[in-house]
Amino acid sequence: MESSAADRAEPAEAPQRGPASRLLHVAGGLLAIHLQVAQTELAEEQSRIARGIALLVLSWMCLFVGVLLVQAIVVISLHELLRLRWLLAASAMALLNLLLWLGLHALGSRQLQAPVLPTTRALLRKTLSALHS
Repeated sequence: MESSAADRAEPAEAPQRGPASRLLHVAGGLLAIHLQVAQTELAEEQSRIARGIALLVLSWMCLFVGVLLVQAIVVISLHELLRLRWLLAASAMALLNLLLWLGLHALGSRQLQAPVLPTTRALLRKTLSALHS
């Protein structure tokens, strides 16, 4: 059995890429690396973000639900024990309640203050500025 000329022909070489095509290929590879870094960094920061959100939710729960029961007792106690007028006793309780909220809110906000994915953002910024120039 004889082989034809088409069978004996060498495989065609891959077409040469132009500069724009090569640049797009490099940019795609860099963005894929950035995606991997972002996924790794996000996995590491999820616990910090979850703690911050949980503390903020706890602060709001204390503000709207948990403190309501204590407020009634304190207002009645201030009125009965110190002979304060009802309005003054309620105002003192409101001040204590605001101080509690302020402390819990500050703790939760501090957990969420750090930038999210700083390494990924820095790498992406460097890559994009290098590609732009």
